[in-house]
Amino acid sequence: NKLLGTKDFIKFLIDDYGFEYDYAKKIVVDEPKKLIKDFEELVIVPEGLATPKDDFLKEKSLELVGHQVDSCKEEMVSIVNKSLEKYKINGVLPEYIQKRVDKELDSIIGHGFYIIYYISYLLVKKSNDDGYVVGSRGSVGSSFVANLMGISDVNPLVPHYRCPHCNFQMYKGIKTDNENDVLRTNLDNVADGLDLKEANCPHCNSKLIRDGHDIPFETFLGFNGDKVPDIDLNFSGEYQPIAHNFCKTVFGKNNAFRAGTITTVAEGISKIYAKDYSDKNNLNWSFAEQMRKGLLMQNVKRSTGQHPSGIIVVPNDMDIFDFTPIQFPANKPNAWFTTHFDYHAIHDNILKMDILGHDDPTMLKMLMDIVKENPEKYPFDNVKDIPVVDEETFKLLKENENGVIDALGISEFGTQFVINMLKEINIKTFADLVKVSGLSHGTDVWANNNQELVAGSTKFGKIDFADTIGCRDDIMVQMLSHGIDNKISFDIMEFVRKGKPFEQPDKWNEYKKIMKEHNVPEWYIWSCEQIKYMFPKAHAVAYVQSALRIAWFKAHRPLDFYQAIFSIRADNFESNAISTNNVEIIRARIEELKNGDYTANDKNNIHFMEMAIEMIEKGYQFESPTINESHATKFIKKDENTLLMPFKALKGVGETSAIKVFENRTTPYTSLEDFKIRGGADKTMINALINLNKLNFN
Repeated sequence: NKLLGTKDFIKFLIDDYGFEYDYAKKIVVDEPKKLIKDFEELVIVPEGLATPKDDFLKEKSLELVGHQVDSCKEEMVSIVNKSLEKYKINGVLPEYIQKRVDKELDSIIGHGFYIIYYISYLLVKKSNDDGYVVGSRGSVGSSFVANLMGISDVNPLVPHYRCPHCNFQMYKGIKTDNENDVLRTNLDNVADGLDLKEANCPHCNSKLIRDGHDIPFETFLGFNGDKVPDIDLNFSGEYQPIAHNFCKTVFGKNNAFRAGTITTVAEGISKIYAKDYSDKNNLNWSFAEQMRKGLLMQNVKRSTGQHPSGIIVVPNDMDIFDFTPIQFPANKPNAWFTTHFDYHAIHDNILKMDILGHDDPTMLKMLMDIVKENPEKYPFDNVKDIPVVDEETFKLLKENENGVIDALGISEFGTQFVINMLKEINIKTFADLVKVSGLSHGTDVWANNNQELVAGSTKFGKIDFADTIGCRDDIMVQMLSHGIDNKISFDIMEFVRKGKPFEQPDKWNEYKKIMKEHNVPEWYIWSCEQIKYMFPKAHAVAYVQSALRIAWFKAHRPLDFYQAIFSIRADNFESNAISTNNVEIIRARIEELKNGDYTANDKNNIHFMEMAIEMIEKGYQFESPTINESHATKFIKKDENTLLMPFKALKGVGETSAIKVFENRTTPYTSLEDFKIRGGADKTMINALINLNKLNFN
């Protein structure tokens, strides 16, 4: 009735059955050892990364790509080479570019990662062709090849000028044969290529392209280029299901599965389980005993789930059961099959695509739709041409004459935490904003660290914000600039960004010695010691670029911005208060919510009420939903000063009811009876319109 160890089992056979010691040992030890030799070793999951074969698209490539793809590797290299043409001078790539591309391709092709790159390229191209931009996240922007293929719009090269006409180029820190003193001075004085001064080509006088964020490739695939890559892509939330289903088309329905997750018992719920068990069984456990029992249950499997964006891809010549059992999520037989094993358990063995839903691509799609309706009002017609570095946009992120930072609704910068950070920093450049993004996502990088350095409250005195650490990549670049070996620079970055100086002080002392020998400042070493986690620079750059493109509209076309953000992000809208266009009434409603139970939903409502106040104070106004003009879910620009609310904004009206009324309005509604019968308007919607004095059919 209980499990015995080897010695106890031998003793049990001797004491209870009278066996001799040698015979008991033979039964317990010797014979099982002989059996083990006859057993084959069971491998649960095949070792190594299993990816689709190079020619897996051959049969369906005409349908998907428009031409036959016999080799994904050759196709990927062809795309890269075609994109590299813009960097060639007299048909030859500059040495710096050639070395970077060769280094990346050697890793990508050598370790079989080209399949992941090519599939990502197809997904991004499909979304772009359908009118939805795709944002990259994580460290994929560290890859120049990813940039060349359009997978990421983050250019990881050092800051540089490039002529789009004659291909003249100059790079920070790299001397060339065709030097220009003015351009060299500009390059020497920036940390990011987007901060370069505008300039014309000294050869053909064309306007020079300014780019380059100085991000090492090593932060993506590791120092040896053999780390299994995570290419995480942010699709519009509207487009995410289409992107997911495209994977089924590309790989086949029997080769694409949703990534499974495992939920474990957390500390809080484990205590509840222990207390409930004690109470139900009249065990009268003390509080200490409940805590002890609860501790034993922590991290035990509680349930299985489905990753919101992960797609697992099985090669055509293998089976999903080579890697994991599968199941339907929550017993829904019409859903995608999901891996039973947690995707982390097979992460290094099978390809996983992260196809995430995000609001920024949806915002940009809606804003560009507005641009296309009135192209004469905008200086661009392509989302990638929206100015990222723009004086008026930057003003939103600096304190105005009233001490206010106008960042509400701008992703990355609209939270109170980041707004407070911006007040202390007084940003000047794009590089500053990238650093702010990195700091806001890191742990012990701003608070108890850079915040004190910038304020001058440490023994090191006041440190310029531009010199501080913002992202993990900054550390490697800084170490290299002090002449520290490439591998050691990489190791120091990895050590610091995972918070190991505190955990492994002896190893940190070795690194500190090297840093001091190479004249790394004491304050910089101290700052490294405080860090627990750091954000990748490529992720920060991608998010900041996207945020600033959206912010351009807030700076130059505010009503476009408010139209998009209320349509896409305001799930619950306090129409009764906001429709008054009275700031005091809206503020009173905010205080009412704050003084109540104050749920997460209330917090979200308050955020959008504050944004509504901001809009009204800028001279714009809202109009309540009207029966024959309002959209189901989107705010409509009624004129240059007014946003017309959608049906969904009515209190208590859900999206399904709003869409039903909108779609049934094939011709204007003529009466209440018509609105009820043909439109399907329910009592909630009708009462909401009555309360707003909007139940009219003119």
